[in-house]
Amino acid sequence: MRVLIGAALAAFLVAAPAVAQEDAAPQQLVSRCGEMPPAPTLPDGARANERAMNQGQEAFTAWRTAAEPVIQCRNAEMTAWRQQYDAMGARNEADGQVATTVVTSWAAAVEAYNARTERRGNNNNNNNNR
Repeated sequence: MRVLIGAALAAFLVAAPAVAQEDAAPQQLVSRCGEMPPAPTLPDGARANERAMNQGQEAFTAWRTAAEPVIQCRNAEMTAWRQQYDAMGARNEADGQVATTVVTSWAAAVEAYNARTERRGNNNNNNNNR
């Protein structure tokens, strides 16, 4: 009985994470912030005239104005995702500690049972031999 219960406990500890992974569909993080605007075509400052540089400044300013909210939104999303990840990690750690306690308690109960029933078996054998 000891070998069987020990094997069952070991199988539980090894299989529990694998079962959890198989049951849950993989989730992908999806941003709700929209796409970054395409990068503007900027002039070559070493060769451009003033008019081209002014047009480049306008293109850059328009791009930056459209890009900054997307970047800020994504940073906020990543902060929220990180908080969720940390909370899930803490929950998993706590659940793991509970599982370890249950497994340890069960192993102790089985050990106590085995010790008690072996003594009883030895006492019955000694009484039969008299």
